[in-house]
Amino acid sequence: MKSADDFKIKMILGLFTVDKGKLKVLLFKKAGEPYKGYWVLPWKPFTYNETFQSNTDILIKEHIGLDEVYTETFKAFDDKETVLTDPVVHVTTIGLTDIASASYQRKEIEGRESDWFPLESLPKLAYNHEEVLESMFTYLKRKLRDSEMISLLFPSDFTLPELQTFCEQIEGKELDRRNFRKKILALSILEDTGDKSESASGRPARLYKFKEGISQINLF
Repeated sequence: MKSADDFKIKMILGLFTVDKGKLKVLLFKKAGEPYKGYWVLPWKPFTYNETFQSNTDILIKEHIGLDEVYTETFKAFDDKETVLTDPVVHVTTIGLTDIASASYQRKEIEGRESDWFPLESLPKLAYNHEEVLESMFTYLKRKLRDSEMISLLFPSDFTLPELQTFCEQIEGKELDRRNFRKKILALSILEDTGDKSESASGRPARLYKFKEGISQINLF
């Protein structure tokens, strides 16, 4: 029988952002075996003299290159696909950041190829990371429906079409543009920034941000 000392723990982070309305996740490409050329969620071995939060902070700062990210402990997974001798437990955390902050803060991690991938077009994933991601997305679809967490992904300067694209991804269906616009503006949760951006059609589109102090955002 395996003892607790026989188990290895990996800290796994699912870091999500929204880019042009699309929910994306950060992945790293494996340069060596096993699973050379496959992609993985950011991870690090668990450091036993640190807390779970400290391990997560180290992963975000030293392995990803960001300073401040909203995190929420998710759950543990058994890695049944591991090629290691000892069993591995993945302790997972969900992170949310906006694409502008991530692009500004992030430092280049030497020797690591990485990219943001839309959830509907993921590359080949190693280990059990596909299972982990599916579980995280299912949780996020519920969580983002009725909480202020969505404002972490849309802090400022987004268009209504981008917000609609995001809601369609969460809902899994297309939404009528006019009805969506009417409903969102009627909620009085957005503030017009006074700026405009070029839309896909080339026409200027108003830029919005969520009003401060909102404790609940229900877009659905």
